[in-house]
Amino acid sequence: FKTFIRYNLKFYLVFRHWIVFLTKILVALLVFILFSLGVVLPILYLYLKRKFRQEKSKKLSKEFSVGIFHPYCNAGGGGEKVLWVALQALQKKKNLNVDVDKNVKFIYLNKRKWVESDKYPVFTLLGQALGSVYLGFEALSKLNPDIFIDTTGFTFTLPLFKYLGDCKIGCYVHYPTITKDMLRRVSNRQAIYNNRGVIARSPILTMGKLIYYHVFAWAYSLAGQCADSTIVNSTFTMEHLNSLWNKPLQLVYPPCELREMVSEEVFNNITLVLCGGSRNADDSRRVKDLMDFSKHLSLEHNVEFKINISYEDLLEEFKKSYIGIHTMLDEHFGISVVEQMAAGLIVVAHRSGGPLLDIIETSESSRLGFLAQTPQEFAYIIKFILELNDDEVNEIRERAKASVERFSTKKFQDEFLRAIEPLFK
Repeated sequence: FKTFIRYNLKFYLVFRHWIVFLTKILVALLVFILFSLGVVLPILYLYLKRKFRQEKSKKLSKEFSVGIFHPYCNAGGGGEKVLWVALQALQKKKNLNVDVDKNVKFIYLNKRKWVESDKYPVFTLLGQALGSVYLGFEALSKLNPDIFIDTTGFTFTLPLFKYLGDCKIGCYVHYPTITKDMLRRVSNRQAIYNNRGVIARSPILTMGKLIYYHVFAWAYSLAGQCADSTIVNSTFTMEHLNSLWNKPLQLVYPPCELREMVSEEVFNNITLVLCGGSRNADDSRRVKDLMDFSKHLSLEHNVEFKINISYEDLLEEFKKSYIGIHTMLDEHFGISVVEQMAAGLIVVAHRSGGPLLDIIETSESSRLGFLAQTPQEFAYIIKFILELNDDEVNEIRERAKASVERFSTKKFQDEFLRAIEPLFK
């Protein structure tokens, strides 16, 4: 009994020693954080603000500059088309009484890897947000423009250029970084792309993730308030940002220019052509997995992969194709959907996001294409299209072609310039 008391007393003393030690560590850490927030950060902010202001004041008055933040301007996607058409509109000086320098200067950013998702296997949203601030600081250090326009959705760069760079701020938002749908899926413990199964199965982890998402949404909203002019690319994006940012938004559709369960016998004449860009090792692995999966299903003779093809080759594929398929869940807009419709393809897209809200009308009298949600629906609709007669197909095709005029390059340029005109005053 005495031994038991002695050991328990010893355990208590050791436990108390560690508690006291950890308490001192936590107090020291808290003092350091408070000191950093109350002293170091304000001093650093004032120093950097003065530094960037002095550098800007040294510029000659004629050196008016517009900085467009788009670290992946050579990726070849819909966002890049928006970038280049917007730049073209600025150079043509439509509706703006300012002289825009005809020369475009590319500033290479070395810290781009810090905004890539594979860097952050956990807390991906937070990691990419902090990474974008780091990348944005590199951009600001290399160029402090009069007007800063973000065309990629890195919203956390906006406060950096507004408060340190004293820039007028514009942004073109393709897709909200966080949405109420994402919060709802986590709350419902639904295992999906933004919610791993291990988290969905645990009430405690779900609660933790919900707190993380709500705090992130609050910070995202604060960053969004820094924009003097905010443009969104679709009704889907506008609805979600309205609930998060609660500020005036302008809808400008992206530029999309382009005018031109079956029998074995039918199935043997069908080829699925997958066209897309492979940007990095993750994309290459995904392509390899799809190729292996098609072989596993004995479909290798019915599936073709066209990787990193040119725009001209893509148009050739459109000319040879009959049906266009777009399966992305919550596609923010869908430039490829519009391009396929303009090329005369009968389009089947996912019943969500831009295709549902902005692009494809499905009522029988004015049908422009088809919407589906499950693999079974896609298969059924494709079979239905294959059985349509020529007159029915042509009616849909002609209506779809005519409808894409609302997404023309000229319309985008005019509305984009009208939206950012206040930044130049």
